[in-house]
Parts: sequence; C-alpha cells; structure tokens
Amino acid sequence: MSVITFQNVTKKFKITHKRNTLFNVFQTKQKIKTITALKHINFSIKKGEIVGVIGDNGSGKSTILKLISGILVPTSGNIFINGKIASLIELGAGFHPDLTGKENLMLNALLLGMSKHEIQTKYQDILDFADIGNFINLPIRTYSSGMLVRLGFAIAIHADPDILLIDEVLAVGDAEFQKKSINKINELRKEDKTILLVSHNMIHILELCKKVILLKHGEIVAVDTPPKILSLYRNLISKKNTAKKTISSDILRVRSISTVTKKTDQANSFIVNVSYTVVKPIEELNCSIGIYTHISESPSPVYCGGLSTKHTYIKLNTKSGKIKLEIPFFPFQEGKYFINVSLFGDTESFPYVFVGNASEFWIKNGRDIRGLVHLDGIWKQT
Repeated sequence: MSVITFQNVTKKFKITHKRNTLFNVFQTKQKIKTITALKHINFSIKKGEIVGVIGDNGSGKSTILKLISGILVPTSGNIFINGKIASLIELGAGFHPDLTGKENLMLNALLLGMSKHEIQTKYQDILDFADIGNFINLPIRTYSSGMLVRLGFAIAIHADPDILLIDEVLAVGDAEFQKKSINKINELRKEDKTILLVSHNMIHILELCKKVILLKHGEIVAVDTPPKILSLYRNLISKKNTAKKTISSDILRVRSISTVTKKTDQANSFIVNVSYTVVKPIEELNCSIGIYTHISESPSPVYCGGLSTKHTYIKLNTKSGKIKLEIPFFPFQEGKYFINVSLFGDTESFPYVFVGNASEFWIKNGRDIRGLVHLDGIWKQT
C-alpha cells in the first residue's frame, strides 16, 4: 500500500526584488521572477520503505519534504498522504527561542498529536534519547545546533509517526548521536514505519535505504536501488567536473599531458606523459602526479595516491623536455580515474603550473575487488 504518492507535481516560487513599502503598493508594475523548484514529479512510496533523496544543492530535495509535510502546497499536480507525519526539516523549526527545552518539548509533542498522558509516559524516554542534561530547563536560544537536533529528533521519533521526514539533520549531530539515531531508524524499519531521508552522506544512504530518488534541477533523474543510483550520481558529478583546471605562470608552459593504460594477464600498467617548455630560467624543476577517482560512497573525488620527483634521483631538464611516469602495476579496482599534474621548483605549494583533471583513463580488469585497492594474497589450508 502506498502511503506517499506524487502525481505530476510542480512547485513554483514567485520572487520580487522590491520591498513591501507603501510606495510600492501604488505601483502597477512589479518585476516578478518565477523559479520552478520541481517539475512534473511522479513517484510513490510504500508502507515500511526507507527512501533516500539525493542530488545537488537546489535540486528540490527539501521542497519535496515540505510538500509532504504540508508546509508548502503544490502549484499543480496531486499529493496523496496516508498516515501521521513527523518531520525534521529545518534546524530548530517549531521551537520558540524564549521557551525552555521542557516547554518546547511539551508544545511540539502536542502539535505532533501526542496526548498529555502519552507525553507524561514518554517524557523520560525523550530526555534520555536527547541526552542534553540540565539544558532541558534552559531557553532554546542557549542551545547549540547539535542540542537542537537531539531534542527535535527525540520528540519526533517518540511521537509514533507513520511517516518520518529527515532532512540532513544527522549531519549536525556528533558520532555517538548519529550511531544512536541510525539504530533507532533501523528499529522503526522493523516497526514498518515509512522514512524519507535527505542526505549528502552517501554512507547513510547505502546503510539505511532500500530505494533512492535522484534529483537534478527539480526533475527526477532516476529511482532505483542505492548502489545503482549512487553510481549514476557519481557519473553525473564526474561529467560536471571534467573540465581542466589550470593554474599557470609566465615561467613554464605545459605543451601536452596524456595517459596510456596497458592490460596484461597479470596486471594493468599505467603511463603518464608530460611535455613542457621553460620560458624563463629556473634552477630546479620537479613534477608530481596525483591520481583520483569517484566512488559510490562519496560524491567528492577520492585521492588514490601520487608520486613526485622531489625526493628521487631524477633531475628534470630546466629548459624544456618530456617527463614519463610508468606504474607497472596499477592496484586499484575497475573504473574511471583522472590525474592532477603539478610542475614546481623547490616547493609544491607554489607550482609553476598546476593542471587539475589533466587527463582521464579507464581501468578494466574484470576482477571482483572489494574496496578501492586490489590486494594480492596467498591462501593456504593449514
């Protein structure tokens, strides 16, 4: 049974750059800009599912949660909700800064539909989970962001909701609170609760979700299992970051950078060729090459390793020349990689030339490698 259904939902916001003054009331024409946050969104979520929502900032993730919770209404389309909702969408939302933690607890619990008897019964459990000590008797304005999240999350999960909406709040709490929250989410899963989780933490998405919605510019790119969606998200980010980023000077110029991979029965070898011209006299020249990739668990590039001529016997030509780096055994798993190249003198912090995303290459080995690095080992029965 579906507890959340979006049918062709579009949400637009009208923005005016003029302040609401008495003078503007008598003006017939005002410049109004329309921003479309969501475009023709269709999806359904069944009872008991934990669904992740991911995408770049501004892709419409929080807007979806606000539409579900009733904070916003759609410009067009239909939304069907079947169940009691508790939401943690904005930090400190629903809390009055001048009321104490205890007073805010009582008020929020009532707003979430809990009876006075239910609040009294669960009061100590909420305090124990929030773990904010004597701060419960102090005004909310004295709380840190982590304490606000602890109290808000504790109230929401003890309100016994059918649907729980979480928007990036786990990123605010410390490691202990995150672990406690994840354990509680797993308990709610066993109780057949429905949870929508917006997060930039891909580890949380992989651990908790059975299905993920990927958004881009207010539209759904795909809905699938976490590994497939995170792989797709990684590729989208990789394409966005493929442009070369060059920091150059009038001392040295890079003519070309290329990569070559060779596959044998034993291993993949990897070669980088750098051609350069020195324009102004220099006393020392070094080259460093860093290798990066994208993995499903992280939308940001992951540094795999690198090499530098700085502490080797190699002395590079300080006029012009070519540099060749060969790695006879490339120990990483199958996938797409890219390199950053830096040419510098005495210190790498101040390069003559730096080229980010200088060249891309693919490694294909057909191995079932767990993790990022391939480890050779010898198994024996003893």
